[in-house]
Amino acid sequence: MPTKEKTIQIDRAYQDEPLLADVRDLLKHETQDVRAAEAVALFCYQVKKWIGAFAAALGGIETLVFAGGIGENAPAIRARICDGTTARSRPGA
Repeated sequence: MPTKEKTIQIDRAYQDEPLLADVRDLLKHETQDVRAAEAVALFCYQVKKWIGAFAAALGGIETLVFAGGIGENAPAIRARICDGTTARSRPGA
């Protein structure tokens, strides 16, 4: 059970209906809840932006490795982050 600290408020207008800050829950609800869809889209955008910044600072990257929960359990998130880049997400790789 998520703790109260893990609960986030995406939109102040929905304070009585908080979303849980767990990507699995957000993915599960994104087709029914615009707040969940926006949270997933924003997360993927921010990750893509940071990867681009690191790649620029490093003069490019040869391999992109996702670790932790996203690396192990979120092929949909990996694919969205890599969408529009030359990197490709390979489930299980």
